[in-house]
Amino acid sequence: MRKFSQLRLSRLLDWPERDKTILLALTHIPLIAAMLVWVWVTDSFTEFGRDYFQPSGVRMMYVFGGASIIGWLAILLKGLWLRAHNDHSSAYVLVLILYYGVSLLPLGYVLGIMAPITAVILLGATLNGFVLFGFPRVLGAFAINVVLIAVCGILSLNRVVEYAPLLSANLTAKSAINAYWMISQFVFCVPLITVAFLITYMLLTRWRDREAHAMSMSRTDILTGIPNRRAIMDIVKHELADTRRNCRPFAVVMIDIDHFKSINENYGEAAGDLVLSETANAVTSVLRESDWVGRYGGDQFVLVLPQADSSTAINAVERVQEALAKLSFDIGTAMRVRIKASLGVYSVIGDADAPTVEQVLKRADDALREAKDDGRNLYRVWLQPLEVADTASFYSPSATR
Repeated sequence: MRKFSQLRLSRLLDWPERDKTILLALTHIPLIAAMLVWVWVTDSFTEFGRDYFQPSGVRMMYVFGGASIIGWLAILLKGLWLRAHNDHSSAYVLVLILYYGVSLLPLGYVLGIMAPITAVILLGATLNGFVLFGFPRVLGAFAINVVLIAVCGILSLNRVVEYAPLLSANLTAKSAINAYWMISQFVFCVPLITVAFLITYMLLTRWRDREAHAMSMSRTDILTGIPNRRAIMDIVKHELADTRRNCRPFAVVMIDIDHFKSINENYGEAAGDLVLSETANAVTSVLRESDWVGRYGGDQFVLVLPQADSSTAINAVERVQEALAKLSFDIGTAMRVRIKASLGVYSVIGDADAPTVEQVLKRADDALREAKDDGRNLYRVWLQPLEVADTASFYSPSATR
């Protein structure tokens, strides 16, 4: 069981509902106690209290406030007991949801249903409940509160009960506007509004985080953890745009694991997945921080090397070949699987050579196919002299390893 110190407030929405309930009790007990202290100080020591507070209303505040605190203390103690026994009770949470608004309603009645602080308390309770405990269960409690408020309003209109029994005058009328009353309501409203704002902010932050995570997952290959086909094509598109603006070269390398199909057939898909994952790790380990490696599909990977001409790209390819040559896998048989790969390199020179994303990837793939046709386990570079037509392509020789 986690200690309270290990529950980060910034992750409040991910807390267990039991712990959210405990937190609400811990915050509402001092809030209601502060309101009762304010009533006592105002009634005992201020001119406003002597002029506008009714003794019967003050007594009602003490009774309703004291009862509310006792209820919150019971909820707090029950929650701490459940936490000590690592118990998660849905009934306990349901009691809290019902009590949350109902416990505040009598205080709202004494202050006046139409008073700003009453509206903030009841609205804040509902909003916080929706965010913390979900819409369906809180909706029922909200409906009960609305009915009780309506009943209270009807009874007040028909003079069955006194409206705002704490006060002897309507302090919302122009003739009775009072600075002390307005400031007091403001002081109590600000913390409630702040709490509601913070909880709503946490909700929006979590939505943004989840959206960002979903976006990241949609652009990440689940098996290898590197960018997927969609993401790596966007990276190529970005580098092409940078090349057109600044005439800086970049290179794309297509990698294909030799005889990968036979690894799957002879040793199983688990062995194939291990080969792909370790290949991605090995390639990543020898690249620059500015370089990218993505899984293009199946056993093919694509490297994007910003600000790399043919010479820089070849150096990177040779490092990749050395890293792959060191890989071997014991897959539970007497034989060990070693990795070999063919590579195709295409370097975008600058503004004079401004192909599309599809053309860049096709030229790297053409060079890869040439490497495979020439015996595999080697690389080829796609070259295009400026005076040669776009359809012409030349491949530089490279020694097999």
